[in-house]
Amino acid sequence: HKAADNQQSPTAPMPTIPLFFGRADGEGRIVDLPNPHNGIEEVTTVMADMFGFTEREAVAIMGAHTLGRAHRGASGFNGPWTSRPHTLDNDYFSELTEPWR
Repeated sequence: HKAADNQQSPTAPMPTIPLFFGRADGEGRIVDLPNPHNGIEEVTTVMADMFGFTEREAVAIMGAHTLGRAHRGASGFNGPWTSRPHTLDNDYFSELTEPWR
């Protein structure tokens, strides 16, 4: 078989995959999140202590902030993390390098 023979027809129905937004820490659980004002050093330290993440893994998981928004009750911040909160891209990291607005 050729690779092209194994491809799905462009008119075939796409599967439905449920996607749930938000945290699943458990109801009422208080999580000591890193203080965002203390920089990447605190983020990587807390992620290593809490989850055993390497620095690379901590930075990768922070990329999830490209989707969604902050909620004042959870983080002290309110609003989207990026200018395009419904797009999975690298805007979170790109916008970190821009002057604070």
